[in-house]
Amino acid sequence: MPKVTVNKTGQKRCEKDFCDKYIEKLHKITKNIQMKLIDNSKIDNNKKKEIKKKTDKIIQQQFIKNKKTLKNKCIDGFCNPTCKNTIFENGKGNTLPKGVVNKLKKNKTTLPVLNNTIKLLIDMRKRMYGTNTTVIKDGFYKGLNKTTIKKLKKDGALSGCSVIYL
Repeated sequence: MPKVTVNKTGQKRCEKDFCDKYIEKLHKITKNIQMKLIDNSKIDNNKKKEIKKKTDKIIQQQFIKNKKTLKNKCIDGFCNPTCKNTIFENGKGNTLPKGVVNKLKKNKTTLPVLNNTIKLLIDMRKRMYGTNTTVIKDGFYKGLNKTTIKKLKKDGALSGCSVIYL
């Protein structure tokens, strides 16, 4: 497989432009879903306004709190042409890349269920990889459709180390 190289300007542009827009888009989608759930509930309309206001505040606080984590996940998924330290990184399908395991060990939320998480991710890799040692073509997961890849590139992504794109 040919080595993919990206200049620092392209990398920074992806991290800044693409990821910042992607995180904002994710924030809007989350907010819209929550507001629609409230709208469709059987709660009194006067209380809906109050609940919406409180929910909006909570979403905003969570967004600010998790912004760095979201950006790092975006960089891993969309500014990472070799998909290094993701389940898409080249290698045998029946093992996880060391970088993924190390990230899981550092994550306080996955630590209590570390072994189960590792088993789940290995199972996903086995199904994705089969007998292959790569699922990446030109920096993008082979399972992504061509339209999605074009949109990602147009939006400024350097890679598609993800099974979905919002």
